[in-house]
Amino acid sequence: MVGKVPILSSNPMVIFIFLCVYLVFSFHLGPWLMSTKKAFDLRPYMLISNALIFGASAMGIPLAMYLTSWARIPWMCPEPVINPSLLMTQIYLGAAFFLIQLFTAITTTTFMILRKKYNQNPGLDALRTTAIIFLVYFGARLHPRGPFLFRPICEITLATIRRAYYILMAPGQSFRQYSSMKYFINYLTLLSGIVNTIHISYLFTRDCPGDKNIKLIALFTTIVETCYLTLKLALKKGHPNEKSKEE
Repeated sequence: MVGKVPILSSNPMVIFIFLCVYLVFSFHLGPWLMSTKKAFDLRPYMLISNALIFGASAMGIPLAMYLTSWARIPWMCPEPVINPSLLMTQIYLGAAFFLIQLFTAITTTTFMILRKKYNQNPGLDALRTTAIIFLVYFGARLHPRGPFLFRPICEITLATIRRAYYILMAPGQSFRQYSSMKYFINYLTLLSGIVNTIHISYLFTRDCPGDKNIKLIALFTTIVETCYLTLKLALKKGHPNEKSKEE
């Protein structure tokens, strides 16, 4: 079935090289090229990009809920008996859809680099996106159930809320007056990281089916993200007058 989904049947080295180039561009090459140039005003293009990502994410929520029986299947151990052929078809198509949406979201990192906002870190944004792409791509190839299913559900839900916020408040709006909504999204993301950490830990303690390496990658990425968001929110608490981060 993997062979019928082009994005999953591609040589893993192609994905690996692409992600390495993406990280190098985000951490070093992009900021270096922009160091001597003025920031670009990309708000009209951002509005279009956010609308496209919002639409893709919003359509992905019912698909993910259908594939996982309202997110119950990822928590079941042992996994429920489902028609294998039907399940594989649904999961692979869902994974392909999610990966395409993530590759589209890479434009966000490019916008961060071109706009040169002091309070945005394109490298960290790229690192987070890379971790999720890596997890979903290899999770779908090795064991398209269990550990890697719950994270995409949380991600598309967060992406839908986040993009809706950006669309409603931009361009031309003052983001500072909507800082409470921004904090809500940050805390929701933190909650997602905590729940995902609990989810993978639960799979380990119950010795549930699934590739051990994928579980470890999922656990590591969620713990790192949770720690990073906790630190970020703690620092913001100490600087109440800091401008809200603007996309």
